[in-house]
Amino acid sequence: MPKLVLANPHSRAMVARPHDLPPKSWRGCDVEAAHMLWSLDAEDIAIIPGPLDKEFLTYLIELLGITGPAPTVLSMQDYNGIHWYPGDNPELFAAV
Repeated sequence: MPKLVLANPHSRAMVARPHDLPPKSWRGCDVEAAHMLWSLDAEDIAIIPGPLDKEFLTYLIELLGITGPAPTVLSMQDYNGIHWYPGDNPELFAAV
């Protein structure tokens, strides 16, 4: 069964309210969130706060030996809402 991974390992601010964090910490949060991607399997969906290098995702999928439909990784930066909550970000919710 596919799972939904909300990549916010330290606080809800990492995905729910990323702009509450100081800008100097954003890159660190992106790295921490990317660590959670190692738990992905085929057909999973992950929501991360920052951008993800597509080459890294390809590498990760190959290294994990994922076959079948690839996991989907959605970045908060690709959507207009300020939160991942469905009512605040209908475009992201529709993508999920």
